[in-house]
Amino acid sequence: METIIQRPNGQVASSGSQKSFTSSAPTATATATATATSTRLSTEVVDQLRQLLAGGSKISIEHVDQRRFRTGSWTSTGQIQASSEREAIAAVERQLGEYPGEYVRLIGVDPKAKRRVLETIIQRP
Repeated sequence: METIIQRPNGQVASSGSQKSFTSSAPTATATATATATSTRLSTEVVDQLRQLLAGGSKISIEHVDQRRFRTGSWTSTGQIQASSEREAIAAVERQLGEYPGEYVRLIGVDPKAKRRVLETIIQRP
């Protein structure tokens, strides 16, 4: 449903046919959406971070400029040391801010198998 609830002149739109939906507590979906929208990361990337952390994977970031992207010469920034989802999101966002105009990819590593379980580009120039 799409409804105008306030017009630019400050008048509140009212209609007798509109239903009011209220909730006393936020749902998990609403909380996840609020968390994702309050960050620079897409909901897909936030979900991937959650899955990696829940699975016990280590997270790292790699970056590369446009010229080196063609040759596949990525530079690692090291592992992200985060004990919570919020810390991991903040750390990834800091890394994105440090490399504007570059490709940045998220790496998930399974520490037991010592192999990468995820490689995905999360920023493009």
